[in-house]
Amino acid sequence: MVFETGGMSIGFAGTDYDTFFANVSQQKITYEEFGNKNVRDYKENNTSFANVLTDIRNLFGLVTADRASSAAHPSLVLTEYELTTLRGAYERTMLHGNAGKAIMTQAEYVLYGSYDPLTVTVTHILNNKLGIGWTSYAHTGVPVPVFAKGAGADLFAGNYHQEQIFNKLTALTGVK
Repeated sequence: MVFETGGMSIGFAGTDYDTFFANVSQQKITYEEFGNKNVRDYKENNTSFANVLTDIRNLFGLVTADRASSAAHPSLVLTEYELTTLRGAYERTMLHGNAGKAIMTQAEYVLYGSYDPLTVTVTHILNNKLGIGWTSYAHTGVPVPVFAKGAGADLFAGNYHQEQIFNKLTALTGVK
């Protein structure tokens, strides 16, 4: 069965339910790459919060109020609350390093799931500024219909686990 990814919703109270989808073009790196490469490097090199903010500006378009004139859109300026939240996530990430998951409090787990606090916080802030919300750190239990037309369409009748769909597509296309 293919399940919905993250329970995405369009609209966020913080933007009065307006959306700013064009601002996603300011994101130059994936969530995974930021967490796996950049955040790992920050921990190894004890990177300052100021330098991390520079990366966040360059990679996600989020800017501090003192740099508001450089923002691609006014909605990408960090509020004082967002900046404080981001600093807390940075400190949590830097303080606990890779052992952080083992000593995470319940409140932190609710905020970050099992993921790196800095990475989650940056992407939550950006998503909120775009007017997008998520109900999950993973897949929801809502099945997603998959339709097929043309050669091999008969292979897709019924319900399948998402990996089976991948395997069927690779078999049909000859991709290895």
